[in-house]
Formats: sequence, C-alpha cells, structure tokens
Amino acid sequence: MEAKSTIQSKHKSHTPWMLIVCSLCTALSLLASLWLLTVIPTKAKSVQKLRTQGLAYQISDQDTILLTQSLKDSQGDRDKLIAAFPTESTLLQFMQIIDTIKASQVQVLRFSVDSDQPTKIGRNPSFLPVSLNIKGPQARVVQALQAISQSPYFIKPVVFFQDYEPGSDTVIVTTQFHLFVSDAFAKTNR
Repeated sequence: MEAKSTIQSKHKSHTPWMLIVCSLCTALSLLASLWLLTVIPTKAKSVQKLRTQGLAYQISDQDTILLTQSLKDSQGDRDKLIAAFPTESTLLQFMQIIDTIKASQVQVLRFSVDSDQPTKIGRNPSFLPVSLNIKGPQARVVQALQAISQSPYFIKPVVFFQDYEPGSDTVIVTTQFHLFVSDAFAKTNR
C-alpha cells in the first residue's frame, strides 16, 4: 500500500505543474488564434488585391493582343487611305491620269492646279484646287471623268458644267474639284 501512496504522492506533485503547463499552452494557443484571426483578413485583402491586379494585367495583355491583331488586319485599308492623299512625290501619279486622258479620244483644253499651296478649311484635310476642261465624244468624256473619280485619290467636285457643240455628239465639260493632299504635303508647302 505504501507503493500506491508513493505513486499517488508523485502524481499529486506533478499535477500543479501539469496544470500550469497546460494552461500556458492553452493561453499561447488562444493568443496565436487571436493573432491569426486579425492577420488573416488583412492577408486575404492583399491576396484579393493581387489577384485583381493579375486579372487586370491578363485582360490588358489580351487587349494588347487584340489591338495588335486589329492593326495587322487593317494594314491594307490604312495603306489605301494614306495613298488617297497624295504627297509631293505621288502628285505626279495623279498627273499621269490626266496624261492618260490626253492619250484617249478626249482633248484636254485646260488642266491646272490653281494653287501651289494647299488650302485648309476648318478641320477638313488640306486640298489643292484643280480646274479641268475636256472636250470629246460624250462616251469618251464620261470615261475620262470616271477615270478621275475612280482613281485612288480623294477628290471633291466643286463645279461641273457641261455644254454640247451644235450638230455633233461632242461635249465640253468644265469642272473644278478639290484634290485632298496629305498633311506632310501641306506642311512642306506653307
């Protein structure tokens, strides 16, 4: 029985220390839990912010890819548009259209670029005023005017007058139009 009482007395002497250690562990666990409860929402917000930024960058990258593809797809159309506004060097190509008309059965009575400096009205592109008088069979005159209007250049008719020679199918057309030019052409001629 003595052995039993020695075991119980040893057990009773360890009990207060065990309670203190368990209490300290519980207190530390409770403090750690409270600390985690305060830190986790802050960390969650920062993770959410980083995720949102990541999605925004991903969308931005997709937009960049789409814009780059749109630029590639529209290159031909942009080149045509740029070519529609002649520069000083490509203005000669427009003059070749008039030379082609001269080679047909149409007589060019007068062709002139009425100003060597481009004119600009408001926000519209700059233009050169052009006068043209042609004479010939009506069908050929119509073809000549179509060659000008269907050229790759952007023109705007301003004046158009048509007169017939008495007793023939010869027509005389007097026209004035604006030949719109590139901004670079307009800047170099100011």
